[in-house]
Amino acid sequence: VSDQKPLGSWTVKQGQTLTCPAVFNKHTNEYVAVSDNKVIRIWKEDDVILDKTFKATVSADVWKVHCVLVGGPAVLFQRGAVRLLDSLLSAPQQPVEEVLVQEETIRWSTSIVAETQQLIIFTTELKGDHFLYLQRLNPNSVQKYRLEPEEPGLSPLSFWASYRDKNICLLYLYPNGHVYQSLVSVRAPAVDEGSQVVPLPRDQLLSLPVGEELLEAASAIFLDDAH
Repeated sequence: VSDQKPLGSWTVKQGQTLTCPAVFNKHTNEYVAVSDNKVIRIWKEDDVILDKTFKATVSADVWKVHCVLVGGPAVLFQRGAVRLLDSLLSAPQQPVEEVLVQEETIRWSTSIVAETQQLIIFTTELKGDHFLYLQRLNPNSVQKYRLEPEEPGLSPLSFWASYRDKNICLLYLYPNGHVYQSLVSVRAPAVDEGSQVVPLPRDQLLSLPVGEELLEAASAIFLDDAH
């Protein structure tokens, strides 16, 4: 890109690292990010040095902060727990539950509005198996699904989700060029703890011609019904 223009620049101390993307909270005109996995930082456009702005240390490592329309940003922890930022900051050291089993790791996440529901959607991987979680924020409940396996050793390269026709539409791309779609009802009952994980049916939308080599890095998004 030949015409580059910085939108903003902020300074952190040497040795500090931002460990998740910053998001903009349009309700308060503030930015929210996390440094060193556990330190939530909040600042405004005019702030320059982040160490002089608001910060709070939480009790568990954070995966990502997501902006939701109602209730402000939501914090997704690396072990699968979700908290609204305001309630988290009221008691930063509150205990955070572990939703994921041992060795299960989050691979992708997003936030979405479905009807009046605020959802945090994320996928995980455990020993080559992939799972989808739908976390409702109000009321607080979770659904868990198992993705159908692809060829041995192949993990999805990218995910994309939207709300259409009373369903969450999940689109995912594999290194062999296969693009799948899964539909998840937002009205499905939450899965009780300890119950069997529900398989997630899928339909193959495309088989991209990738040649003899597998895709190493790529992503796919849904534009409309034809693209």
